[in-house]
Amino acid sequence: MAKTQEQQGGQIAETVQWKLAGAAAWHGALFALGAAVWHAVARSCGGAPPLGAAGSTLLVYAGMAAVLVAQRRLLTTLDVPPLRVPRLGWGGKAWPSLLLARCLLRRRRLRDVADVLAFYAAVLGSAAAALALLAPRGARAPGSALATYGAALGLLHALGYLLRGCNVLSFPILQRHRYFRLKQRMRAIARSSLLLPTAALLPALAASAALRQPWAGWAAWAGLWRGGVLAAYGWAAAGACLEVVFTERVALASDDDPAPTAPLLAALAHPDPLVQDWALMDAAAVAEGGPGCGARRAAVFGDETGAGGWVPLSRYCLAELTDFVAVLAAALPSLAGAAAGGGGVKWNALQLSSAGGRAASAAADTALWHLQARCVRLGWCMRILSGLAAAALTADTYGLLQLARPGLAEVLAAQLGVVAALQAFVKHSSSIPSRPRAPRRACSRAAAATRAALSTSTPRALRCSTRRPGTRQSSTARSQPRAPRVPHAAPTSPPASTSVSRRHAMAAELKLHHHGKSKVRLGRTWREGTVHHFVEWSVSTMLESDMEAAFTDGDNTGMTATDTQKNTVYIIAKRMAKRCSIEQYGTALAQHFVTTYPRVSKARVWVEQAPWRRVEIGGIAHEHGYSMSGTEVRTTAVTYDKAGKLEVTCGVRDLRVLKTTASGYEGFLRDAATLLPETRDRIMATSVTATWKYAYQPMDYDATFAAVRGALLDGVFGPPRGGVYSPSVQYTLFQMARLALERAPQVESVFLNMPNLHFLPCAPVGSTFNDDVYIATSEPHGNIEAVVTRKDALPHCRL
Repeated sequence: MAKTQEQQGGQIAETVQWKLAGAAAWHGALFALGAAVWHAVARSCGGAPPLGAAGSTLLVYAGMAAVLVAQRRLLTTLDVPPLRVPRLGWGGKAWPSLLLARCLLRRRRLRDVADVLAFYAAVLGSAAAALALLAPRGARAPGSALATYGAALGLLHALGYLLRGCNVLSFPILQRHRYFRLKQRMRAIARSSLLLPTAALLPALAASAALRQPWAGWAAWAGLWRGGVLAAYGWAAAGACLEVVFTERVALASDDDPAPTAPLLAALAHPDPLVQDWALMDAAAVAEGGPGCGARRAAVFGDETGAGGWVPLSRYCLAELTDFVAVLAAALPSLAGAAAGGGGVKWNALQLSSAGGRAASAAADTALWHLQARCVRLGWCMRILSGLAAAALTADTYGLLQLARPGLAEVLAAQLGVVAALQAFVKHSSSIPSRPRAPRRACSRAAAATRAALSTSTPRALRCSTRRPGTRQSSTARSQPRAPRVPHAAPTSPPASTSVSRRHAMAAELKLHHHGKSKVRLGRTWREGTVHHFVEWSVSTMLESDMEAAFTDGDNTGMTATDTQKNTVYIIAKRMAKRCSIEQYGTALAQHFVTTYPRVSKARVWVEQAPWRRVEIGGIAHEHGYSMSGTEVRTTAVTYDKAGKLEVTCGVRDLRVLKTTASGYEGFLRDAATLLPETRDRIMATSVTATWKYAYQPMDYDATFAAVRGALLDGVFGPPRGGVYSPSVQYTLFQMARLALERAPQVESVFLNMPNLHFLPCAPVGSTFNDDVYIATSEPHGNIEAVVTRKDALPHCRL
C-alpha cells in the first residue's frame, strides 16, 4: 500500500533524526577519545579538574551536544545568496557583505537569523562551561578573565565556521565508510584544537587590558588555554561528524517498495536543500542503473501517463537547467568588469574577489552564485536526464519520452542550452584582460613576454599562475608598467628567442592514459574438509587515475605502482575465504582499487581461468586430484568506477569444437578468383571465442556460465542423434548466440568469433578420398565474427 504525503514527510524527518543520532554517536566516541588523552596530559602536567575526569567530561560534552544540534540546523548544500549594498559599494563578494550574509542574515528569513543566534549562544555557553569545569584546582582564573577568553574563543570558532562556509556540505565522489572518512579528518581536528585556543589568547588579552580587568596571572591564562583545547577539539569533531554522516548517500526506497518513486518525489518537494540533494544523488544512481535500482528505474516508466515518475522528475531537473541558463545568460552582458578571482574555501561556497571585493552587478553576483553553489546539483540533474533517456531504449514500454511532456526533445534542448550558456560564459570570460604576473624565479625576458602574450587570450580561471597562491610580487615586478589592456586580443606567437623545445612542449597534450599489470598468475585452494577445490587464474589490471603529472612532469606522487597492483592480486585472493567465481573475484579486486586509492577513478580487471578439471577414478571424483583438460579458457572483464558503476563481461576462449559431418557450404558467389568447390558434407571445426554482457548480474555466475556454454555447444552440434545441419559457419554462429539469449535471461548481448580450422581432403598416393583422410591446416583460415543482442539492446563491443 502506497504511503501518503504526510507519511513520506515523516519518513524523511525520521531519516534526518537518525542521521543526527549517528553523528552524535560518532561525536561522543571521538570526544571520549580526545578527553581521555586530554586528562592524561593534564594529570602529567599537574592540576586536574575539580570534578575529576568522568564528571567534567560528561558535563562538558553536554554543552558539545547542544553545539552539535545547533550546527545541524545550519547544515545546507547551498551557500547563502550574495548580499549587495550599492550605496556603500559592496558587491556580493565584498568582505562586509560576506560577513553579514553568512554570519547573521543567511537567507534573509527570521528563522535563519534565529538559528544563527542559537548557534552563537550554544558555542558561547559551551565555551564558558568547558573553561569553568576544566580549570585546574591550583590556578583558577577569575570570572572576568574566564568570560573574556570564553567569548573570544567561542566567537572565533563560530565566525570562522560560518564565514569559511564549513556548514556548506560537499558530497564526496567516493562514498567510503564513516571510519575512514573521519580518520582522514583527525589531523585537521587536532590542528584546529591547538590553533584556535592559541589564536583566541591575543584578542582576549587585549580585551582584558582594554576593560582594565585585574591581571589573572600566566598560570590562570595557561589553564584557560588548556580548557580551550578540549573545547575546540569537541567543536571541530562535531563539524566533521555532521559533514561525514550527512553527506552519505540515502537510498530513499528499495526495489520491493510498492511505490518506489513516491519517496524520491517527496524528497524533491522538501524545503530543505540538503534533502533535495539526497534525492538528486539517489535519482542519479537509479537513472544510471546502480546496484539494487533495477525495479526503481523501471518504475519511473511504469505509468503510461508518466505522472508517477518520469514527468515530475524530468520537470524538476529541467527547471534546474533552465533556471541556470536564464541566470547565466542574464549576467553575460554585465560581466565585462568583473574578475572571477579565486580566494574561496569551499567548492560550493561563494569565492572572494582578488580585486578587494569591488562591487559588481546584481546579475553578475547571482550568476557567480549559481555557478559555484549549484554546479554539483546541475551535474546530478544532467546525469538523471541522460541516464533515464538511455534507459528508455529498453525500459520505456509506454513511449513516455516520445508522447509525454516533457519529452526527449525538451531534455536534449535543455542540456544543449546548458552547454551553450557555459561556452558563452567561458568565451566572454576569456576576453576579460588581466595583468601579467611576475615570475616566481628570475627568468629571461622572452619567457616573461611569452607568458604575457598567453595571458591575454587565456581565461583566468583556466590559467596556471607562475607564482604560488599567497606569495607577493617583488618590488621590481610591481614597479614595471602594465601591459596594454586590449579587449578580445588574439593570441600571439611566442617570441623568436623562445626555445624550440619549449614550443614543442606547449604543442603536446596528454589525452588518455592508464597503467596496470599484466599476466599475474596465481593458484588458489579452498579446503572443505578432505575435499580440496583448486583454480589457476591469470589476472591483468589497468587503472585510470588523475596521474597526468607522472607523464608530463615526472611526478609520481600518489601513484599506485604496478608492483602494488601485482601484490594486491594475491592479497584479494587471500581474502576470498569462500569459493568464488572469477567474476566475483574480479569485482572484489576492482572495487578494492577504486575504494582504497583516492586518485584512482576507474579500475579494469581481466581474469582467465585455466582448464583444470577434477580427476575421476573408477567413476568417483578424486578429493584433491586435478588434470589439465583441453585448451578452453574461461574469461571475464570487470569495470568499476567511483560512481559505483559496475560492468561485468564473461566469456570463453579457445573452445575448440569439431563435427565430422552435417556441415556444408554452397550457393556462394563464383567468379574467376573462386576455386573452392561447393559441398554438402565436410568437417566443420572452429576455435570459439565468446563474450557476453549481462543486463543484470546473476545470482550464480558459475551456473549462468554453464548454461551459456551449453547453449553454444548445442548450437553447433544439435541433438545427440542426428545432430543439426550447418549450411555455413555464419548460420551456426547466429544459432549459438540465439540459444544463449534464450537460456540465460540475464544476458543481453553476445559476441562470437569463429575462425575456420580447415581439414582438407587428402587422397594418399595410389588411393582415392573416401571421407577418411584429411590434411590439418591452421593458416590461412577464414574468420567469422558477429554481435547478437536482444531486441532494442545495444552491442557491448565493436567488431
